[in-house]
Amino acid sequence: MPIKTFLKSDGIRDAFKHHVRLRGRLVQKTDIPLLVQFPEGRETILGTAFDFLMRFYLKRQNPAAWSGLWFCEGKYIHNEDLKGIIPEARRQFYKYLLTGKLSEELLKAAFQLAQVEMTYRGAGIEIIDSTPEDHSVLRSMMDLLSPDLFPVSKVCVLNPEFGMGTVIAREADADFFIDDTLWEIKSVKDFNKTGDYFRQLLGYTILCEAGRMTIRGRRRRFNEVEPSPKITHVGVYYSRHRFKERYALTDLVKNWDALLYECLDVMNSNARLARSEFPGYDSYTCDNDRKCKDMSGFVDEKPFETLKEAAMDDFDRYVLPWAERVARKLY
Repeated sequence: MPIKTFLKSDGIRDAFKHHVRLRGRLVQKTDIPLLVQFPEGRETILGTAFDFLMRFYLKRQNPAAWSGLWFCEGKYIHNEDLKGIIPEARRQFYKYLLTGKLSEELLKAAFQLAQVEMTYRGAGIEIIDSTPEDHSVLRSMMDLLSPDLFPVSKVCVLNPEFGMGTVIAREADADFFIDDTLWEIKSVKDFNKTGDYFRQLLGYTILCEAGRMTIRGRRRRFNEVEPSPKITHVGVYYSRHRFKERYALTDLVKNWDALLYECLDVMNSNARLARSEFPGYDSYTCDNDRKCKDMSGFVDEKPFETLKEAAMDDFDRYVLPWAERVARKLY
């Protein structure tokens, strides 16, 4: 996950080590029962499939929720087995929004969509078909959801990104944001990595402060959420236990303002260095070969008819090359 690399980078790691205090502040979870068992070897795929299904559920419960393209959408892989997965998943998603029915076709689409997502993020897995057992597991996890579990009073953003912060951290994105809380879904069996989950959420919050909360769009890579939400709390939903854990930023960080300042200063320092080493970034235009290489086998789908046309977008011409060099300096 790109956010892990960001948190381990020089300067960022030191700032977190100095200011973040998780030991003794997270609740003990020794008596929370595991409600859903996963088939062996399918934990990651089923967890990712549930991430999609839960966001579908939140969208149906909150039609006004901000939602954009899925991370893997707008791209396709040069693989005949994957070409029809995303369009079919979209059809099943819209059908679910209309009917609320958790059909076998929707569960199959989510399972396949999870594998496309994992492939796009570099997992390099072999695409497999879902089984009735997989569908039963996903259905059991969905049955644990209820409208009162995540009530929305102001704003809901599904799969939020963080503009410039997302690019700097190499495609970092969160699961969902409600009112004042940034949430991550974890379909894990135990709680032995809880500290890592909250460090991840704190990292996302830093990136959001560096950029702003956005959703992925077609014509422009990032569409800004208006008005820009403010993250004051972070939380984890353990989907196999139906358990929520939520804290204020000030509960987990000794001095939030100091942590934010130090992390932004690291990013700004790297940005100044990157710009000094690449004075021609304002006139930069990526060519087809470089674009294909950067996308690792993925190409842009419509509305851009060609890669060259995509490169003429303002974001790709000016912001992306600068942010890529910031990322290189961080890593």
